Amino acid sequence: MEKDYGLVFNAAAIREKGGLAVKRALDAGLFAAVLDAPACVKKASMELVFSVGDGSLLLEGLVKADLDLQCARCGELFTAPFSETFDEVYEDSVESIDVCGPLTESVAVMTPLKPLCAADCKGLCQVCGGNRNHKICACVPECGPGSGTGGKESPFRALKDLNKKKRR
Repeated sequence: MEKDYGLVFNAAAIREKGGLAVKRALDAGLFAAVLDAPACVKKASMELVFSVGDGSLLLEGLVKADLDLQCARCGELFTAPFSETFDEVYEDSVESIDVCGPLTESVAVMTPLKPLCAADCKGLCQVCGGNRNHKICACVPECGPGSGTGGKESPFRALKDLNKKKRR
């Protein structure tokens, strides 16, 4: 049996009142299956505004969430705030409106494709694997066996001076 998060609204009551505005905190458990580990929702809230139109109900929503994410460069876990808006139109014939779907969909799309703990994250050292945000290492990238390049020179090395040649 699914947990009731109190996110089903009576459409007739909304029409009788001429609309409805709701602000509340959300149970983070609502989003447990939405994000892939280690990402998760720490804290979430919603703001909903239902408006009555000609033959329909309009829902305008905002969901805010603090997400625990793993940095794509350094691998560290960090928490960052995100928000996403959505809107839905419901026919006048509906009896109830369940906003669980639009809320979970909004949280699913708010996660960045490449989450970064900071815009200037330095990532991991390619030689020792140390987090370059925490320590400055004296490692020098190698081009020999075991360097991860198979002993070959980088295929992008030829592009290094390309800009200089074009300027001449």
